[in-house]
Amino acid sequence: MKYADDPFWVNLRWFMFVLFWAMWLGMLAGAITIIIKAPNSGDLERDLPLLQSSRVQGVFIEVPTYDALDTPDVLDRFKAFVDKAKEYSIK
Repeated sequence: MKYADDPFWVNLRWFMFVLFWAMWLGMLAGAITIIIKAPNSGDLERDLPLLQSSRVQGVFIEVPTYDALDTPDVLDRFKAFVDKAKEYSIK
């Protein structure tokens, strides 16, 4: 191992080692900061009357992912969903 004891490469390895862990700890601190500073979820008690008064019953149609291409009526159910959304003036 020609470069194992060369001072330049030893210093470079130590620099890269310290840099790696400094960046790792910085990213960990950033992730923790994002989690702590994130806004809380909305107040459900405040939003509940609005949700109950709206006529939207749901946005998603339950379709198993792997059956979507094999089932011919998926497109028909999606068209029915779009028609129902238009009926409630949802764009």
